[in-house]
Amino acid sequence: MAHSRLEKIGTIYSRITGLIKTGAMKLEDRPLWYEVYQAFPPEQEPCFDRPVDNTAIKSIFYPEDVVRANFYKKAKYLPSVNLLNRKDPTLSQKCIELCFQIQKEQRISLNEAFDKAFERLSVELSEGIQSSSRADTSSAVKIPDIQSVLKDSGP
Repeated sequence: MAHSRLEKIGTIYSRITGLIKTGAMKLEDRPLWYEVYQAFPPEQEPCFDRPVDNTAIKSIFYPEDVVRANFYKKAKYLPSVNLLNRKDPTLSQKCIELCFQIQKEQRISLNEAFDKAFERLSVELSEGIQSSSRADTSSAVKIPDIQSVLKDSGP
């Protein structure tokens, strides 16, 4: 019976339909996708020997993807982020927003804007950490130096 599982015999939809018709599967036990497939069947029935379409795959890179990749390449060791906090943007999001703002204001290339944004962000963060550590010196938690966090630790 192993040959009945080949894609040559039928689609998964036709097999599930057969199981429901014969009573081997109850209608309430059908998969979630079954009704969606019934409501919106494909234009062409899926078949293993159908020729492949020659459609070009679209590039979906956005400018912020390049900035984010450069940010994480340059800032190797970052502190953890609370993903449940949607109020405060992450460091990478701050860098992206700052980069596009600088690029728009100064009309420079994206790489130059990124370098300036990264430098400005690292200065702002180091000043913020220094002022917060001066304000509360009795804190038991030591905050790492932001320059060591954002410094490129590459070869």
